[in-house]
Amino acid sequence: MQRFLASQHLLFQGIYKSVEYLNSLSIEKVALFFENENKPEDHQILSSFESAFERMNIDLSNLTVRYHEQGNRSLSYVFEKMIKENNLPEIVFVKNVTAIFEVENETKRLGIKIPEDMLLVTIDTGSGTQRMTSSMSLLKLPAHDMGSKAASILMQQIKNPGADKKTATKARRH
Repeated sequence: MQRFLASQHLLFQGIYKSVEYLNSLSIEKVALFFENENKPEDHQILSSFESAFERMNIDLSNLTVRYHEQGNRSLSYVFEKMIKENNLPEIVFVKNVTAIFEVENETKRLGIKIPEDMLLVTIDTGSGTQRMTSSMSLLKLPAHDMGSKAASILMQQIKNPGADKKTATKARRH
């Protein structure tokens, strides 16, 4: 249980840093696209975004969340519907590389330019990133490394309860 909580904390730190950066750029309208609201990892990412917004006093109404697996709707359909509702976000986060290509194709079809009209970011721990273009961004969440580092920190804190509490972040540029 402690390992799970530590990995959740590391996930939150990464998302918090991302939201902090978006806030520094005055980007407010954020859209998150997930497969299914019943997936634990989707819920965890959403909770992290909501917590980051709240901690920075950003209005939660600026955060749009759409699910595309429910009712057999495609991501393209859900994205197009959001745009037709006159709700073009400043940045869209999708959960994997496959989804980023689907959104990219839909933006081209709708005449939306990336990154001029909208930023596009994938949150991914898998492969396929080599096909990404320069107009896309990747927020890589290395789940295994995060869990391993969290476990290491927890073990140190269990062995030495009086020591200062530690957190870990790692930034890498490609």
